[in-house]
Amino acid sequence: MKLANIPNPGSEEALKQGCTCPILDNAHGQGIKNGTQFWINSECPIHGKEAYNKAIESIPKIEESITKNKKSIVDNIVKEMLS
Repeated sequence: MKLANIPNPGSEEALKQGCTCPILDNAHGQGIKNGTQFWINSECPIHGKEAYNKAIESIPKIEESITKNKKSIVDNIVKEMLS
């Protein structure tokens, strides 16, 4: 299960980006329980606690950006649907 542009823990793509999460335990990025769960190294620069906190801190900025650009976002969605 891929979230945004973050590669799954233990996947080849994640490893190239510096992931330190378990590879075998995460079935090379496929995860467990049909890909819905992953083993995470809390110190991983991509999936660990610090990365999580940075993502949480960015939510108000993302919400503000969406609010500011709501009309153009909706216009683009409608335009795409009509084309």
